[in-house]
Amino acid sequence: MLDAGTGSGILAIAASCFGANPIVAIDNDSRACAIARRNAEANGIRNIKFRTGDILTAKFPGKFDIITANLYSEILIAALAAWSRALTSDGCLILSGVLRSQERALIAVLRRNGFAARETRRRGKWIALLASCARKNS
Repeated sequence: MLDAGTGSGILAIAASCFGANPIVAIDNDSRACAIARRNAEANGIRNIKFRTGDILTAKFPGKFDIITANLYSEILIAALAAWSRALTSDGCLILSGVLRSQERALIAVLRRNGFAARETRRRGKWIALLASCARKNS
């Protein structure tokens, strides 16, 4: 699993608790990575590799079954082309941090990058979205 823009590490830590292994968590803020690492250690989680870097330019070995990101839609949209190459053919994206008003634009870019929105959850002005490769269920 890749947790893009890990912040406090909460998504990576939760994923570990649900059995994801191994996990790469990346953030462009070294302080965020240090805090996330401490949060993982405080919860007895040891299978997360925290990296400081730019999610738009980072190179990752292998492919991921799951990519999570709680980021602004502009960053999500910019990263989709790279993530389409980094995700296994039966993998999924779990995206959040998107305003409802940006949902249509995000779904359009998902389609252009070979993804299909499978489920959307809405709460207030925000959405979270599950997407997978469109070819999988075509």
